[in-house]
Amino acid sequence: MNRLFDTSVNVGLRQFYVLGAAGSIGNLFGFVGNVYIYGLSAPTIFCALCTLVIFGMTFWGIRSRHVKRAAYVIITLITFFEFPILYYIYQTGTIVYMVLAMVAIATFLPTTAAVIFGCLAFLVDMSAVILAYYHPVDVELVTAESELNSMICSLMIVLFSVFTITIILNVQQKKQAEELTSLSRQLEQAADHDALTGLYNRRYLNRYLERLAQKGKKDVYAALIDLDFLRRSMMNTDMLLEMKCSLNLRGYWNVI
Repeated sequence: MNRLFDTSVNVGLRQFYVLGAAGSIGNLFGFVGNVYIYGLSAPTIFCALCTLVIFGMTFWGIRSRHVKRAAYVIITLITFFEFPILYYIYQTGTIVYMVLAMVAIATFLPTTAAVIFGCLAFLVDMSAVILAYYHPVDVELVTAESELNSMICSLMIVLFSVFTITIILNVQQKKQAEELTSLSRQLEQAADHDALTGLYNRRYLNRYLERLAQKGKKDVYAALIDLDFLRRSMMNTDMLLEMKCSLNLRGYWNVI
């Protein structure tokens, strides 16, 4: 579970965890619902085969790290085969699955691939709807009660899947943003300080003076100390006396 939100894990792999988990759990619930409503019929066995394929591709993608290939296989299966076929058989009760497929395409595929898959999915879904209306099949006896049960089951699966996917991805993005913000602050802190002494450096002084200028403060005095020069001057008595006697360096000496 921690690997879902571990920012040290590759982003693609973390997203694939979400896709694989949602696909596997959703299909498993769908299979159980089909067994309860229609029994071990041919469409139910088809759902079981799709569930096994998704389980297998999820396991293979995680173990081999070929998450892109596995994600394409899972999304292709549910978008172009499982959901259209289920609608063609059961019709209205399973139409919400097509919406879930579009959510998966938009969420887990790269932009170009998502546009292509989305257009193809639109054509396939519309074809399935029209074909089911004009040329229905009697593979499964769908009564009013079974249609209602199927609609409730599919709606619960889609709501659970969409809610879970959205919540987990939002938490992942929020945690990633927090860590990036923290890292940015650490880098800025390191850039503003000398690595050896920890004192503020020239970069910080420039930015500090810029902020003062933006606030309208024009009379500003600053002393920029070369630490190596200061160290050498403290060890050299002649240089120290010369600095004290120099009119140009008296202000500097007073600051010291």
